Amino acid sequence: MPLDSSPPKRWFDSPRVCWPALGAALVLGLSTLVMGFALDDYIHLLIFEGQWPLGSPFELFRFAGGSPEGMRRIVQEGPYP
Repeated sequence: MPLDSSPPKRWFDSPRVCWPALGAALVLGLSTLVMGFALDDYIHLLIFEGQWPLGSPFELFRFAGGSPEGMRRIVQEGPYP
């Protein structure tokens, strides 16, 4: 009896797995379209409107800077303790 030296076939090696995987990704991705804003999206809106003392539209992920005046304003009016 000859030994089979080929690697075992896995279910995800099949080309037929691609379409169900893409379908699952599409279904999961579509659910986020109706979710609305969350978490830091509101800070990004404030930055775009010019109401956030730190950052600019080109620095959306800079939530706190090194300026003592800017930090003092955020501590007094905003989310930082």
